[in-house]
Amino acid sequence: MRFFLVLLLVFFGYQTFNAQEFSVITGNVFDGRSKEPISHCTISIEDTRVSINSSADFELSAPISLIGAYILNVSSPDFITKRIPIILENQLLDLGIIYLENDIVIEKADNLIALTDADITEEENTALGLGLLQGTRDIFLSKAAFDFGQAFFRVRGYDSQNGKVLINGMPMNKF
Repeated sequence: MRFFLVLLLVFFGYQTFNAQEFSVITGNVFDGRSKEPISHCTISIEDTRVSINSSADFELSAPISLIGAYILNVSSPDFITKRIPIILENQLLDLGIIYLENDIVIEKADNLIALTDADITEEENTALGLGLLQGTRDIFLSKAAFDFGQAFFRVRGYDSQNGKVLINGMPMNKF
């Protein structure tokens, strides 16, 4: 009788373990501008604990309990997080190539000076000083280029009579 119970438990245990299939998500992550592969990506499924840190080629295995519609987050430092809606159905889901765009806020915060080796090794010191002075944008150039928005900069010769403020297509100047 004990042998029969052990055999029965092993048989049903095998069925339970065999039923735990996996959904597999694969894809490649590339830079949208340079088309180069991105390393150190974080791929996760929203509202779950399923997450991996991977290189440009990733493979994410999710347990069977994650059948249904989810949102896949693909993120990397200095890039905008991409959210991709997916449907998991216990089969291979190949996302192909995923392009991440550079984060513009981080790009604007960088005040990098583009100097070549020829600029540094030149005998003329005036050209090096000029390159350093033009390397960063001052507040006047930012204001003149409307970087703060048009509300902070009023064009000479135009007053409020020549402009309309519209909210949902309704003029708001007369209120």
